[in-house]
Amino acid sequence: MSLQKQITLLVSSLLVGMSLIMLLFSVSGANKNFSLERLTHIAPEMADSSTEATVSELTPKEGNELGATLAKARKAFSSKIILVWLIVIIIGTIITYKLVGKSLGSLVNLQKTMLNVSTRNIGKQIDINQKQPQEVKELSLSFNEMSARLDESFIKQKNFVNNAAHELKTPLAVIITYTQLLQMNLNENDYESKKMTDAILSSCDKFSITLEQLLILANDNLLQLTDQINIDELIHDVFIGLKTQATEKQIHLQKKSAKNSQFKGNQAMLAVAVKNLVENAIKYGDEESSVTVTVNTFGKNLIVEVRNNGQEILEEELESIFEPFYRGKKINNQAIGNGLGLALVKKIIQSHSGEVSCSIQSKAACFCFSIPIQNV
Repeated sequence: MSLQKQITLLVSSLLVGMSLIMLLFSVSGANKNFSLERLTHIAPEMADSSTEATVSELTPKEGNELGATLAKARKAFSSKIILVWLIVIIIGTIITYKLVGKSLGSLVNLQKTMLNVSTRNIGKQIDINQKQPQEVKELSLSFNEMSARLDESFIKQKNFVNNAAHELKTPLAVIITYTQLLQMNLNENDYESKKMTDAILSSCDKFSITLEQLLILANDNLLQLTDQINIDELIHDVFIGLKTQATEKQIHLQKKSAKNSQFKGNQAMLAVAVKNLVENAIKYGDEESSVTVTVNTFGKNLIVEVRNNGQEILEEELESIFEPFYRGKKINNQAIGNGLGLALVKKIIQSHSGEVSCSIQSKAACFCFSIPIQNV
């Protein structure tokens, strides 16, 4: 229940309670004072020499008629006062609700501003209106200070990752170059040395990919959504690039597309996102199975699903599976990966104002992303 409704309910309850006491007191007093006995009691005291007759001098018939009249008067009085009471309660509750809502307006605006804060505008400051209540102004000031500290922390983190990645690239390039030179000078029969240099180059390639992915994750401004993308061609190119991996496990790659959609986005990064999903589906899928990529449009959204069989994911892992460096509990340790692939997919799709999700059914997994499309 909202704070506005809670305060309104509290004030209305107090209003109903207090006014109900006054109502009961008024009705009780009216019944007591507007009775035949009460008039009989006070009539002699109020009678003067000019009064022609007092209540005590009334005949039984006149007394009964007066009693009935008084009863009707009491009933009419009680009905009217209860009606007035109900009207006052309803109007009072509505006015209270409106006034509370107006008083909490500053708090609601503050809450809306906080909801709109993301990693892209985390340093955004809230405008402080001097007409706001003191408590709201102090809350806004505290939020601005916290936002500034977080922004500073984010900038430091990005700079650290950028600098670390760039500093690691240079020695990595030297290692790759000299390893390739060593490999070129090896004796053809020196299989052991060739095996070791292949392992070094393979590790360097994976390390290089990890650095590139870290750079993308650390930088929000790398994605320019200006390319004209044909999703069918993009998936076709991904399939060609992963054909060797799929063939090794005898996995059949297939695409189902209801409509050839074209839209604006970042071609290179969307290719990375689709490649990561299909590559994972191949890597963790059963041998002699299929990996299916389905493309659909729903309204103004493009829906892409990547399905495979054999990728065992636990239900409780679904919330964490897109977090950086997270690896599933039942992932085969021999499966090579750095835990950044799905995190990168999430970041790329979110950069396209889209959403990514994962659903499982037994050993069948479906990774899905949707992005709003603008027709080219």
